[in-house]
Amino acid sequence: MKIDMKSNVLNCMTGRRFLVVILLCCISFGIRGQSNVEYYENGNKKYKETIRNEHYINKRIWWTVDGEIKSIAYYTREGVLKKYKNWDEEGKLVQNDNYKKEQKRKGKTDLSLIKWEEAEDGIGFYFENEGEGACPLILDTVVIHFIGYFENGEQFDNSYDNGNMLEIAIGVDIYLESFMNSIAMFKEKQKGYIKIPSELAYGDMPVGNIPANSTLIYFVEIVEIKRI
Repeated sequence: MKIDMKSNVLNCMTGRRFLVVILLCCISFGIRGQSNVEYYENGNKKYKETIRNEHYINKRIWWTVDGEIKSIAYYTREGVLKKYKNWDEEGKLVQNDNYKKEQKRKGKTDLSLIKWEEAEDGIGFYFENEGEGACPLILDTVVIHFIGYFENGEQFDNSYDNGNMLEIAIGVDIYLESFMNSIAMFKEKQKGYIKIPSELAYGDMPVGNIPANSTLIYFVEIVEIKRI
């Protein structure tokens, strides 16, 4: 049987092109992620999100029953939250957070001079003052002001700015466990810093505007301890 060399080469090239197209499609799907859309009973969109590697990317949009946009979250390709907008029932923009812009505006805080005392689990502590009374016990509620920093000194959260103090019931509330356990080491009116290694924080997953594998540093002020 005589084989046509030209025809054979063309067939091979066609097959290779087909495989390349499939490979590019798979890569493109991996980059873009999987889009999910849910609808209200009246047919209007309820929300739309794109997920890649178990975290959100690009835009995440929610709508009201009437079809008006309720909120939009903007994520990077790595799943880090960049912006968040929220509208009230009357269509007024009531929240417009630009985390990257705020980080740039606030600049960086020099945290290099903090003299850390490291606990057995690797969490670091630095206490600025003695505080009053005893540390909280399980079921006690701790009211705190805090500033969250990355290791480079950029802020990712600040309760002084947003006016939202945290109230944490020790051993009860579902919160970052390492942070909650660290708060239990402080007394009322005490101020200081907590350094949580990434593996004891959120690990290799991005959470909100916190990138994956981030070591977190918190300045905390214990405003009050509500004892049971």
